Amino acid sequence: MVRLGYRTKVEGVHFVNMIRGIVGEGTKVRFWIDPWLTREPLKVLFPNLFRLDNNKWCFVSERIGAQGDVGRMMWDWKRYPNVDIDDADLVACHRLVGDVRLTNKKDDWGWNMEGHSVYSVKESKQWLLGPVNRDESYRYKWCKWLPIKCNIFMWRANVDRIPTMTALRRRNIVVGDGWCALCGEAEETTDHIFTACSVASGVWGGISSWCKISPLFMFSIKDVLQSSNHLDGSKTRKEVIYGLLILTCWCLWKARNDKIFNNREANVVQIVSDVKVLGFLWYSSRFKEGKVDWKGWCHFRVDLM
Repeated sequence: MVRLGYRTKVEGVHFVNMIRGIVGEGTKVRFWIDPWLTREPLKVLFPNLFRLDNNKWCFVSERIGAQGDVGRMMWDWKRYPNVDIDDADLVACHRLVGDVRLTNKKDDWGWNMEGHSVYSVKESKQWLLGPVNRDESYRYKWCKWLPIKCNIFMWRANVDRIPTMTALRRRNIVVGDGWCALCGEAEETTDHIFTACSVASGVWGGISSWCKISPLFMFSIKDVLQSSNHLDGSKTRKEVIYGLLILTCWCLWKARNDKIFNNREANVVQIVSDVKVLGFLWYSSRFKEGKVDWKGWCHFRVDLM
């Protein structure tokens, strides 16, 4: 449902942007991730503040004071926002959420078409009667310098057709408790393995540092596939990083299988190392736009970047 929400849009507006959280006690609507004050979530409006929050999946009740305590924010920063760079965003965010009052009602979801009404199938159907457009950027783009097996795997992951615990349970296949094999902290879904899993987060941190790019904040396979589009640099550099994003997912999946079938513990450093080694092997033998030696590859000094 969420995947279709991102792919379906009418007159430039995605379906997910037509749904807004209605905050009551604030325990179901996520402060940064869910749209609840505007059509865009706060992570889009204030990306710098979002990067500084220790808990990016926090609920509204974890950031806004209890009932009757209007205007008090409960932040959990990695470091306090920079006065010169982040101060304006912090002031704007306070103004936006400062008047929100938590109540004893349960959180709900509203429809963004006519004011702030409760979501209904009738209203969503009326909205969908417009010309529905499938976002072309969501379709999987083949990476030419990776082997076919990696491309096929990522294509299957993109359409949620890999055998995760959740997918197997949908097919009535008994798979134990269904929790993530890598971290054991949540149900194993495609999006969780490659973005929300704590092991995956550590791996993405290592890849970001190696590639000399800003930390990657991703919440779905769609985000993984589109991350390279927003990077600076040449077309070649983006193509190399795009392939590495796919290869990282491939190595995470291999580590997941090693844990399940060989009882081998996942190691973030080893997974990052595997990405580097396999990436060099396939890049140097398949990619014709630029060549690099092993030392240059380790420092990510790729030609034509």
